[in-house]
Amino acid sequence: MKVCIISNDFSMQPVGGRAVSLKRIVSGMIKKYEGTEFHIITRKGESKFQKSNGIFVYKLDHFRENAIGMIKRLDERLNFDIIHGFDLYPDGLIAVNASSLLNKPSIVGLRTSYISLSLSNICKIVAKKAGYVVSVSKQHLKLFTKITRRKTRTAVINNSIQIPQNRKGRKNSKTFIIGNVSYLGDVRKVKGWGYLLDAFKVFASKVPDSRLVLIGASKTDNSNFLKAVEKNSIKHRIVVKGVMKHEDVLREMQMFDVYVQSSISEGFPNAVLEAMSFGIPVIATRVGGTKEIVKHGYNGLLIEPFSSEEIYERLIEIYNNREKMYSLGQNGYMTVKRHFNPEREIREWYEVYKKVLKL
Repeated sequence: MKVCIISNDFSMQPVGGRAVSLKRIVSGMIKKYEGTEFHIITRKGESKFQKSNGIFVYKLDHFRENAIGMIKRLDERLNFDIIHGFDLYPDGLIAVNASSLLNKPSIVGLRTSYISLSLSNICKIVAKKAGYVVSVSKQHLKLFTKITRRKTRTAVINNSIQIPQNRKGRKNSKTFIIGNVSYLGDVRKVKGWGYLLDAFKVFASKVPDSRLVLIGASKTDNSNFLKAVEKNSIKHRIVVKGVMKHEDVLREMQMFDVYVQSSISEGFPNAVLEAMSFGIPVIATRVGGTKEIVKHGYNGLLIEPFSSEEIYERLIEIYNNREKMYSLGQNGYMTVKRHFNPEREIREWYEVYKKVLKL
């Protein structure tokens, strides 16, 4: 099976959540299903062309303008079985237009947080042309269905996470560490770091031995946010790290006592699953697919977005109740182990591919 995947964001050494997910899915399918290969057309990447174990990556400088031409040239040589747009836009729009041109079956993914009325025209085009629509969460599919009225040939396949073999954990540390990760490096307002910063300022006044660690804030993308940190009266207790490789993020994450997702909009956050896989208690906003991961009071605590006050209240609640903190972390670990394992994700994706090809 030869699959052409269009993804605005991909790299053999993935950083962003979407790139990490795509690498996990294609690597897993290649390993499990013999004869499967993936040709990925992307805007990002280390070089113009890379290949490794059934994954072929083609980087385009003018992605939106040149992607269909590249798909057509590759198809003449490779004869793709499926054209797969990994996300809605621009990936999905490129995929359905290319599949119409080449008369190939198509799949479009719904992964990000921006499915809304502002993209209603694109949603309707995709709904009309795509052979199958696969959403990362029930919430995303519900929004898409509301806009397009499409109810058939759809599926929900949640992200997964590989349970770490060696969970180090923190032992007898006097410092209470609160953490958050923005994989793409551009924290923007959508990640809600401003609300987290305000909450920590109050929390730190009550808990002197505490620290806020923020991973993924590049100087070029987040100059205004970094200036706000510099002006903060407790800046010496705020650690802002830049963009890191995925394995480095996971190593840093193990040092967190609690993970706070303060986003005002989300897809199906890998970072929340990763924190839970380490047994770290999670405080997360009720946005996107997060509500399908975190069950309030059982494996984490849910809060409303835009509320630094509620972030503070939940932090104090966890800090003052270590038994609850441990329970939330352990239940989160078991949730990921039982329901979000890669074998399930890979099997479900392969079943969708078979349905599209009518095998």
